[in-house]
Amino acid sequence: MISVRVPVAAIEPGSLSVPLSAVVRSPTDARGFSVFVIDGQAARGRARLHDVKLGDVLGNSITVASGVELGQRVVTLGSTLIQDGSETVVIP
Repeated sequence: MISVRVPVAAIEPGSLSVPLSAVVRSPTDARGFSVFVIDGQAARGRARLHDVKLGDVLGNSITVASGVELGQRVVTLGSTLIQDGSETVVIP
């Protein structure tokens, strides 16, 4: 068994992170990145593309400096297969 410790100083208080699988290239900025955020809180919704500013990679996650707020639902599986406005179904 391998154990890894992430120093507390490496994670900023209040920082948000998303799985690397959620991040896609921005269609409007060749050097930028985006994530899909699902509208509303219902089981079905539309995926909306949000440009994000990314921070440090922590394992299989990456911190998000801006573009996503706490409580928003981010598409983590199949993000490369959808486009802005696609219908989504949340699988808990």
